[in-house]
Amino acid sequence: MNFLAYYEQILNKGEDAFPTLIHTKNNLVWLGVYDGMGGSGGKSYQIENETYSGAYIGARKVKEITEFYLENYQNILNLDEFTKYLKENLDFFADKFANQTSLIKSKLLKQFPTTLCLLSWEWIENNQIFLQTFNAGDSRVYAFTPENCQLLTKDDLEQEIDCYENLRSESGLHNYIAANENFFITQKNYTFQKPCLLLVATDGVFHYFETPMHFEYIFLQTLVHTKSNIDNWQSILLENLIKYSSDDISFVISAVGFKDFSQMQNIFYARYQFLYQNFIEPYQKKEKTAEELWQIYQKSMFLD
Repeated sequence: MNFLAYYEQILNKGEDAFPTLIHTKNNLVWLGVYDGMGGSGGKSYQIENETYSGAYIGARKVKEITEFYLENYQNILNLDEFTKYLKENLDFFADKFANQTSLIKSKLLKQFPTTLCLLSWEWIENNQIFLQTFNAGDSRVYAFTPENCQLLTKDDLEQEIDCYENLRSESGLHNYIAANENFFITQKNYTFQKPCLLLVATDGVFHYFETPMHFEYIFLQTLVHTKSNIDNWQSILLENLIKYSSDDISFVISAVGFKDFSQMQNIFYARYQFLYQNFIEPYQKKEKTAEELWQIYQKSMFLD
């Protein structure tokens, strides 16, 4: 079971690209998101008599290049080859706009800056799945299991702060995709036992909650209380995220190893109750501070 969702704060001006969901011929599943960076991508460009920000264009162009590569060159991504391919094609695209000047003059402006976050997964033996993540920027990959929520990517932040601290003191990025710039993509490999929920998301999905625990709680709350099917969950989850977020939203989910939606709900119900009893309720009753609860929660959140 797979689904994706997309929401723009300003209609037809959203700086997230529509997410990637690709099933390849050799049974790989690819999920991806792209978040155009509105600050450094603030320069405007004319395309067919329409004006768009560099962030808007960059996210969509990087998505286009990435999907073409995955569908036409090789299904199993070679990181060095892909990075070179992406850079060459993005630089070539940017050269077409060399004659478009900007009234904004700043060294902070970049050409078509965006995050990139990809996940591939495939079945292997003994009911296990093999995952690969590819990340530049601060979009993320999460794995939700019946036991915990694990963050599988690391944000490329200028400051060494964790995801709880980053909710309160936003750090800039030291690495992201942009034309005519040096960038890198971090690859990580994992093996997971089924069942699990895999989420690839831009920061509009997870960055506006009080704590990381509240994000997981809302994610699972919408799941276990949804009636009917996974399509309803998609709608209810997106509606709830919109209430919290002040940014564009894009995410894609793979539900791996579940017989049906009802089984998925039953499997995660105990985790949902555990989150409420051990984190949300103590926070609401002020029995423990957010910092104290985070110290407990984060012990099971990271694999390395």
